[in-house]
Amino acid sequence: MDTTKPQRWRIDHDNRHEKPQARTKPERRLAIGTAGNGLFALAMTIGTGEKAQHFGYYVRRIAADFGLAFHFEKFRTEQVEGEPSEYDVLIDLQRGHHSCTCKGNTYCGHCKHVESVLALIKCGKIAVPSARPQAEPEPIEFDDP
Repeated sequence: MDTTKPQRWRIDHDNRHEKPQARTKPERRLAIGTAGNGLFALAMTIGTGEKAQHFGYYVRRIAADFGLAFHFEKFRTEQVEGEPSEYDVLIDLQRGHHSCTCKGNTYCGHCKHVESVLALIKCGKIAVPSARPQAEPEPIEFDDP
């Protein structure tokens, strides 16, 4: 007969695995300059106080097969050698699928560039062309053999 005591599991009540609290997004502010030659300046501030980050871009509308497309170029004073300084953003309001060529959107599925364009559309700073009605297709007449 085995006389060893059964092993008891120790429960640490102070170190419970609780669901982490959702991270709150830092405050975001945009300032847009007057457009000239299809180009406008966009200044973004993310966060407040000492931790605030500032970003500046020249933004212009570019051609797209569908949706709205924009080209972002960092201000020269903010460009860092070896890092991308230009991004293309595509906004598809009909389907709700937006994309950007930056690392944030590529790896996380969202970014400040897409969010800033959506915010500017929402507040009316970027005009959205109304959807063109689809033309009715003309009936095709077939010759009877």
